[in-house]
Amino acid sequence: MSEVLIEVNDLVQAINDPAVVIERREGRLHLVAVNQAALNAFGRPAEAVLGTGFTAYYRPEELASLERRVRGVLATRRSASHEVVRELPTGRFVFESWLTPLSDEQVLGIGRDISVRAAAVARAAELESLTGTGTWSWSLVDDAVRWSPELRRVLDLPARSVPSLAGAVERIHPDDVEEVFRTLEEVIRSGHSAASEYRHRGTDGSERRIFARAGLVRDADDRPVRLFGTVQDVTERRRLQRREQQAAVAARQLDRALQLNDDVIQSLARATLALQLGRLDDVESAVHDGMETVRAIMGELLRSTTAFGGGLRSGDLRRRSLDEAPRPLPTASGDRDPAA
Repeated sequence: MSEVLIEVNDLVQAINDPAVVIERREGRLHLVAVNQAALNAFGRPAEAVLGTGFTAYYRPEELASLERRVRGVLATRRSASHEVVRELPTGRFVFESWLTPLSDEQVLGIGRDISVRAAAVARAAELESLTGTGTWSWSLVDDAVRWSPELRRVLDLPARSVPSLAGAVERIHPDDVEEVFRTLEEVIRSGHSAASEYRHRGTDGSERRIFARAGLVRDADDRPVRLFGTVQDVTERRRLQRREQQAAVAARQLDRALQLNDDVIQSLARATLALQLGRLDDVESAVHDGMETVRAIMGELLRSTTAFGGGLRSGDLRRRSLDEAPRPLPTASGDRDPAA
């Protein structure tokens, strides 16, 4: 037995990550071997740890969870892994842990400290939430897809659905699917990142505008192995931009309307003065100039408003046809044409 224990100790000490050997006897867990990395994490010397249980380092619910995992590994004779947060004397750690059966009663436990990685993931998730940006990845090797929680929220995807390419594509507007895939194919072909914007349908039938970016990861042999990217809901941004454009058009329309008013008033003033002076040719010239100004400005207003789907349209104004006879002008004396 002592020789076996020595071999186990040698095995544990050869591992760089924190490692322990757990023995289950009489329904309880005992630490029978611990390497230096684990002792550093426990913050205790070997004599204070060996032969003890985990009650000094685990809360009751955590200890119950560990006991279940150890029993499962011993019963199935198969290794198992899990992620666990440990509050140890030396601080708070996040471990990616593996349990491997050594015998009918002993399990080798190895914990890799992923606290830095876990913290980075947490900060990335916080940043995603603050910016409303979701992330995804798609392995070109095994077709595995990953969605971040924020991506699920942005694209209104079920929280527990299995990430898949089909699951994301089925919500894209049918008219935009081809363009999305064309963008991804271009990223794979060129190796350069690219962006696209498409319409996305929510579970409630609403339509959102999604701005997406995609990039490519290649292996050491320069083969494409993974696509990754971001998505962001830009529906409100596009709506505000459209409102700004419409406001700019409205401002231009107001300016031109004021110009129309000024130019027409000037033409009418000229015509009135010409009438008072009996200069009928000048009256006709002033009226003609005024009508040309009206036609030019109204034509511009029509083009600018119809460009944004609103305002005046060509059928909204009823203008006299060109071949219609003009109304006779009054004479200098104020007499009206009998046919008027």
